[in-house]
Amino acid sequence: MHKSIINSTGVDHTKNIIEIENVSFGYDNQEDVLTNINLQIHKGDYIGFVGPNGSGKTTLIKIIIGLLKFKEGSIKIFGKDLDNFKEWHRLGYVSQRINEFDKNFPVTVAEVVLMGRYSNRKFGQRITEEDKILTREALEKVGMWDYQERLIGDLSGGQMQRVFIARALVSDPEIIFLDEPTTGIDERSQKEFYELLQKLNKEMGITLIIVSHDIEKLTQEVMHIVCINRSLTCHTTPEEFIRESQSTNMFGQDVKIITHHKHN
Repeated sequence: MHKSIINSTGVDHTKNIIEIENVSFGYDNQEDVLTNINLQIHKGDYIGFVGPNGSGKTTLIKIIIGLLKFKEGSIKIFGKDLDNFKEWHRLGYVSQRINEFDKNFPVTVAEVVLMGRYSNRKFGQRITEEDKILTREALEKVGMWDYQERLIGDLSGGQMQRVFIARALVSDPEIIFLDEPTTGIDERSQKEFYELLQKLNKEMGITLIIVSHDIEKLTQEVMHIVCINRSLTCHTTPEEFIRESQSTNMFGQDVKIITHHKHN
């Protein structure tokens, strides 16, 4: 029996919470979007998915969380085949589509977060005191409790992003997927946003998988980089990724990457 090996970053490399083997995906009779993907994600990791437009990054996330059905291969989440996985509250998802959220929709910050509780209940079931307590706790974790009664449309982009993370947190997930979460957010808000993600990962032990075109920023934040360009081209540390990307044209396009790395 293996002992848990938890390094200084808090990652347990003996616990594969997501196992992807030989997964391929395509729409109808079109060319495959993803081909023969093999990837293991460990408990406590903080991973950045990078790759050119149309490379399949978002598609892979949607496959893992059950929004798309792969045609070949297998996926296990917490040791269970994806087809038999039912504990969806253990996964959180922050979609890039929140940037399209109708700011004129008359809903408060607290009500948006409460929506994250609805998926765990039967239709028509009332909001409980526990729901309200968990909503408050989630908003406090992201520093947005004082805005609970504010209309969502009155928030800045950075504030809105925090609210949607709170909505993901309210189900007490062990993994959170974030798809282009900093799009349309100013530089100061991005800095605060990444500080929040570090807190979620290091203090709360939540495994994070983030898709972003901002490779320069990701290499300063995440523990591992996964490169996807229809197939998986690398799974490595930010330092090794920087070295490799400086000597090769990894994506068949010019990519600006910093030459230093800071990781707290």
